[in-house]
Amino acid sequence: MKKYLPLLYVLALLNSFALPKDIYQSIRVYQPTPDIIATIGGLGIPLDHVSGKQGIFLDLVVTKDQTVELISRGIELDVLINDLTLYYKSRNRPAISRDFPLGSMQGNYTWDELNDRFDELQSLYPNIISERVVIGQSVEGRDIWAFKVSDNPNDDEDEPEVLYTALTHSREPLGMMNLIYFVQLLAEEHGSDPELEYLINNREMWFLPVVNPDGYVYNELIEPEGGGMHRKNRLNTNCGNGSNRGVDLNRNYGYGWGLNDTGSSPNPCSATYRGESEFSEPETQAVRDFIINRQFNNVFHYHSYSNVYIHPWGNGSFPEEPDSSTMAEIGEEMARYNGYPVGTGLSTIGYTVNGDAVDWTYGDQDIISYVPEVGSTSQGFWPPESDVNQLCLDQVHPNKIFAFVAGSDIIMHSYEMSEEDIIPGETLELEIIIQNRGLSNSEGDINVNIEALNNFVSLNVDSYTMSEMDARDSDYLLISTEVMNEAPLGSTSGLIVGIECESSFSRLDTIEFVIGQRQMIFFEG
Repeated sequence: MKKYLPLLYVLALLNSFALPKDIYQSIRVYQPTPDIIATIGGLGIPLDHVSGKQGIFLDLVVTKDQTVELISRGIELDVLINDLTLYYKSRNRPAISRDFPLGSMQGNYTWDELNDRFDELQSLYPNIISERVVIGQSVEGRDIWAFKVSDNPNDDEDEPEVLYTALTHSREPLGMMNLIYFVQLLAEEHGSDPELEYLINNREMWFLPVVNPDGYVYNELIEPEGGGMHRKNRLNTNCGNGSNRGVDLNRNYGYGWGLNDTGSSPNPCSATYRGESEFSEPETQAVRDFIINRQFNNVFHYHSYSNVYIHPWGNGSFPEEPDSSTMAEIGEEMARYNGYPVGTGLSTIGYTVNGDAVDWTYGDQDIISYVPEVGSTSQGFWPPESDVNQLCLDQVHPNKIFAFVAGSDIIMHSYEMSEEDIIPGETLELEIIIQNRGLSNSEGDINVNIEALNNFVSLNVDSYTMSEMDARDSDYLLISTEVMNEAPLGSTSGLIVGIECESSFSRLDTIEFVIGQRQMIFFEG
């Protein structure tokens, strides 16, 4: 029996041989002085995916031609990985679990697979997933589309709105994959998970999975199994048909565009080419107009890699208060389980940018915004297929928190106890801080219910009522707790704190302490 290969596969295979493919390398630059870093940035080498030790070495992703150029300038370096695409392919391991369907490009969806997967999810869950909303077309005429997840997905309700975008840089598919993972989780589990159910019923969560479809399709054409290293869109910038072609969309936004030639490049063949003018590209225009025409309180612009959460500003300075503390506190909660550092690009990775999406979203639109850089340095742009599920899972808590804080989100922020030693028969005073960590004002009273964890303590009051709380504001309450005489030394007791508000998810927290006097058992003088 004859076997026929699918036509699209044959075309992709032929294109993978016919299209020009630059060789990308991982290199280590030694003694990276400010002048050397400026030289690197001036050559248009991206500094948004670097690692190393300050003043000792810097690890970069460059083309083979750029390696030669750096050597010709007398810069000391070693080539760590000679061909990153071959490296990504060689270490790929198939995933075992298939609860979350993966794609054919090292676990990532191709453009067609993404469209098919969305159609499948939308047909299964039409009551919470909207139809596609086409917000623009790419340079090559592909639709740039978004969709909403909410309890009435095709209605514009008066609910807090949050936006998640991905694949601005076309070699960074983990942003898109983790968003589809999150959407599938919302769809499948909202009936049994109170947090997900609350988000479905009280938020409008918008997802823009591919900002740069042309670049992504090009990577599929040159590397059908994954590992394509094209970064920019596919505008003809007279640099051939390879990966030098195009505009870096994350240098094309209007805030701080073209501020200097280190954070972006005027060279049309550079990986960080900023375009002829701000918002010159249809892809960034589409994102801009979509954000302007909606009422988002916060925006995630997903990228890869480095395992960090980056907030403004791109030049390395911090926002003014109270926004600087807001971004730090929300970021720290998002990183509670994955441990990502939070800060500016300069403070977390050591690079500066201009004309990027996060600075425009915050600086021009006054919207709290972050770049999550997903994946470790060793995983790179194209992690093994076997890592994809875990990388997606690592972003579930951050994605949930980001949706919660789009509205009001009343929590027990912290507490202080009047005594360090909790002695039977004595009274303990607790100051409990209640905060609206969200970005919207709360509505209605806030009811705080207090109960003893066990019968080793008794309380002077079991409930408090607070008035409405503005976004990011806080208040405190004082609790007197009597420690019972019969409480055994070394036993654990405490309080259960419940918070209810009609405009916030209801939460339970526990304050625990050990009864008895602490004793020093070791001292290293």
